[in-house]
Amino acid sequence: MAYKAQFWTWRRQRSEDIPAYVDALQKLAEMAWPLLDPLARDEMVADQFLTEMDSHELRVQVTATGVRRIEDLMRIARSLEAVEGKEAGRG
Repeated sequence: MAYKAQFWTWRRQRSEDIPAYVDALQKLAEMAWPLLDPLARDEMVADQFLTEMDSHELRVQVTATGVRRIEDLMRIARSLEAVEGKEAGRG
């Protein structure tokens, strides 16, 4: 039960990059639902990843792609974060 609560409340730390954050979510999901089909578990991780994104704009952009695989979501989010960071540095 504790792993389920941790999974649903896990937040990305400022110093944590996207792969490390998703890795933590995946480990928590595996501990919380060890018997769940791996594809279903990955879908839960993807949903939680999207739900907890720091930037609403980034979440909308990533969701708009229609991508559902966690590996693809991470790649797109990392690319968009990099662009967002570069644009923020211009000001």
